[in-house]
Amino acid sequence: MIRIRVLGPAEAEVGGGPADLGSRRQRAVLAVLTSHRGRAVSSDRLIEDVWHGNPPQRPLISVHAYVSHLRRVLEPHRPPRAPASVLLSSAQGYCLRLPTTPSTPGVSRTPCTAPARSRRTRHGRPCTRR
Repeated sequence: MIRIRVLGPAEAEVGGGPADLGSRRQRAVLAVLTSHRGRAVSSDRLIEDVWHGNPPQRPLISVHAYVSHLRRVLEPHRPPRAPASVLLSSAQGYCLRLPTTPSTPGVSRTPCTAPARSRRTRHGRPCTRR
């Protein structure tokens, strides 16, 4: 089970224990993805929200590195190069998949396959599996 808290500093528990979310900016990436509740977030949106108009020289490299680290943290038992099931990529950006539990109703929905996800996020609706 994954639990993410974004009120105050972003924190996460994975498998019942605390997760090392890394730097402040990496935590900000997770907070932005969490706040979008299962909808795809573009790299441009992440760059704007994380660096507030003052990005580093190569912000896409930083975003890709942060997402890669967050994937390893959120899915520690996923084999290398295996498809991610929690932090997904699509042409529209990144989508955080957090299972809804009784204590977190509506936090997110299960994202669908990439083509359907693209169609759904374009209309501002959350990604859902059919």
